Amino acid sequence: MAGEDGLSTYQETRSDLLIRATQLYSLAQGHPSRSCVEAEALVAESRNVGDREALVAALRAYAHACRYLLEPDRASASLDEAVRLARRHGLARALGDVLVSRAALRHELGRTLLAVRDLDRAAELVGADDLVQVDLQRAALAHNAGRLGDAATLYARILGASNLTAVERAGAANNLGMVEASLGHHAEAARRLHHAAAAAEHAGPAYVALVAETRAWSVVQAGRLTEGVARFDEAILLWEKAALPLGELFAEYAEALLNLRLLPEAREQADRAAQMLQAQGVDLMAAEAQLRSAHLSLAMGDSRDAERLAEQTAASLRRQRRPDWRARASLVAVEARLAQQTVRREDHALAVRAARVLDRCEIPQSAADAYLAAGRVAAATGRRALAIRDWERAAQFAPQVPVLARIKGHLARALAAQARGDDDGLLRACRRGLADLATHRAALPSTELRALASWHGAELSTLGLGAVQRNRSAGQVLSWMESTRAAALSATGPDPTDGVDDELGALRAVQTEIARARRADKSALPALLSRQSEVEARIRHSGWLADSPTGHRGDAQPFSIKALRQALAHRTLVEYDVHDGQIMATVVQGRRTRVVQVADRATVEVEIDELRSALHALNVCVPAMAAFLHQAATSLVESLRAMLVAPLAVPEPESVVVVPVGDLQRVPWSAMFDCPVSVAPSATLWMGSLAVAAPPGPVVLAAGPGLDAAVAEVSALADRYPRPVVLTPPHSGVDAVKHALDGAALAHLSCHGEVRADNPTFSCLHLSDGNLTVHELDRRGGVPHRLVLAACDVGGGVSYPGNEVLGFIGTLLTRGAAGVVASTLLVLDHHVAPLMLALHDGIRSGLTLADALHAARAAIDRSDPRAYPAWCTFTAYGAA
Repeated sequence: MAGEDGLSTYQETRSDLLIRATQLYSLAQGHPSRSCVEAEALVAESRNVGDREALVAALRAYAHACRYLLEPDRASASLDEAVRLARRHGLARALGDVLVSRAALRHELGRTLLAVRDLDRAAELVGADDLVQVDLQRAALAHNAGRLGDAATLYARILGASNLTAVERAGAANNLGMVEASLGHHAEAARRLHHAAAAAEHAGPAYVALVAETRAWSVVQAGRLTEGVARFDEAILLWEKAALPLGELFAEYAEALLNLRLLPEAREQADRAAQMLQAQGVDLMAAEAQLRSAHLSLAMGDSRDAERLAEQTAASLRRQRRPDWRARASLVAVEARLAQQTVRREDHALAVRAARVLDRCEIPQSAADAYLAAGRVAAATGRRALAIRDWERAAQFAPQVPVLARIKGHLARALAAQARGDDDGLLRACRRGLADLATHRAALPSTELRALASWHGAELSTLGLGAVQRNRSAGQVLSWMESTRAAALSATGPDPTDGVDDELGALRAVQTEIARARRADKSALPALLSRQSEVEARIRHSGWLADSPTGHRGDAQPFSIKALRQALAHRTLVEYDVHDGQIMATVVQGRRTRVVQVADRATVEVEIDELRSALHALNVCVPAMAAFLHQAATSLVESLRAMLVAPLAVPEPESVVVVPVGDLQRVPWSAMFDCPVSVAPSATLWMGSLAVAAPPGPVVLAAGPGLDAAVAEVSALADRYPRPVVLTPPHSGVDAVKHALDGAALAHLSCHGEVRADNPTFSCLHLSDGNLTVHELDRRGGVPHRLVLAACDVGGGVSYPGNEVLGFIGTLLTRGAAGVVASTLLVLDHHVAPLMLALHDGIRSGLTLADALHAARAAIDRSDPRAYPAWCTFTAYGAA
């Protein structure tokens, strides 16, 4: 009896261990972080007891948890041991289960042939009920090999079974949703992912997190980019809750940010993903993340790095037998060589081969990109007929893809029409592409995102400008310029402000600490600047997720030359643009409109840089250098006038409206003409500022901190106005100034200013308790009718591809200001004060800002080297 009792006890223990191992495997699928330690302990217990079947099952459970936690070495070692044990002891059914798990791991590690071999053997060993796991892995192999149709059929067949576990149903529905999104079937993808989410609730937090990631990615594929960003934010929280490594998620997130042209943020995510996944040895996902890094290098102008990364990735994908991803990598390498102008004739065959692979895999967006690149290679190597054929193929995919890819289809049509000499066809394609871009831009919630989005239409704008310049009237040339000028500033209302008050307060607090540290303890600056960057990132991020503004000026009425002439009255308008490296201008004077070829862009940009350097040096130089620098600056002003103004042949205008573009924003336009000058981001915005009625509000005079001359200037101005609102330190804080500006008829701010080239929405005015930023003005609205900014450099903005500019001027004019005076460079306080007093004398006499500034500048002694920068750099913007 004792022996029988002992055998019975052993059998019960064995049964208990096996049951626990089976349960742990189920737990590992939905709760990998919870099950990992427990599975490792069960492996040790099974080994001690000598229960081989339980040990195999425990090793499988432990490996599964390690696989989800991206610890492939541990997972691989455990599965290899489990396979050896099952084979040695004749555990056929257990061997089949372990081989399925090892096939999944080997697939993720990029060892495709070994994965297929394991699956084939497993199919012979597992029972009928477990064939679902084999089929799921076969579908995943087809999916990652680019055979999307085969994968969809397998996933759908699996979902038709009646005996699926929650894990199996969630996994199959999730992957099928991913396939449908890749195929462009976005409604069907959403339906499948809805079912996947319902099943995931019963499968565990890991599956809830995985489905959330797929839903975010599929929304991005559908072109709903800001919704995708919001969903990725939610997915990150779910991944962290499930204790899953974030590398894969960061890689997918980078794609959404890339499409929004948030390139530094996208690069950070892609590089983090690649580093994590490479360190963890997950080659399948690491290759995808590295290819996204290559895309980012190309987008950011580092084509050499893009080519290097793409070639490395292509080699890895070749070993993984993933033709669709390898085709994408080859395509990035070709595009990088196009950017470097080192493209080879054989690159055409490479791009066409990639296009055919991607077309065969039913990935229309990537196939269109490949044919577009193939056409560029053919054109660059002198094969026009091939280029036209490839571009027409790319255009055929446009109806199947989301809006940003559709814009590329219109671009392909435009390029093909240009190659055929068909300017009418070119313009039709450009107009359609820019109309699609306008729809996309209108759905974006912040001015920053709208400005970045215009990049997608930059080439269409340039192609169209060339066509209208060749074949259309001067008025039509101007209309085309206006259709592609400062479109991001077309929102009629301020962007939403929900949820940012606390963050804005935190930003002002850290800015106050930074100012204190600069005076007293510079060692604290690095940590404070890091905190400032973190708060700024959160504020920007909130803007990406807000609801879109409801109205756009461009939607209501197209640009009208007749309306412009009526608005100009006695003024002359000069609107600049750039085509084929040459600056051109459209001049509207009276009833006559002309197009004038002006100057070489590169030469002008050099002169601008030299002039700005000379003017800056004049402000800080020792007296012995002043005469030399003054002569240099005077000579450079005359040189720029000769290049930018003399070719216009404008006979002594009474007043000029200038609409610059790109680097021409940095020109001191007041010094270019011998008459009053007003500048605007577009003629449309200038006309809008002319129509703004002056409110019966007060005059507001405010001085910032750390400037004794500013307080003296404000005090002197206060004597010129009845009952002005005067704010001086410490009472000139951000909230006080903002409140005073809202509804003011005229405001004057004398303070330090800063233009942030790295982050123009945080260009700012330094006030007593922090900074008033472009971002806050943009989201809050409430600006004065006219504003004088006696602050260095804030008249300049940051230019973006697609004829966009972000900065104080565009934001103020968009939000309702009718006129602004500001400087585009550093100027010294004691030379600014007399100019400001004279300016306000002109304003009080009823002059426009442009007329008042012109009169005030006339009183400056231009022969005085120290006064010359103030004469040059202040500019009037808008019509008031």
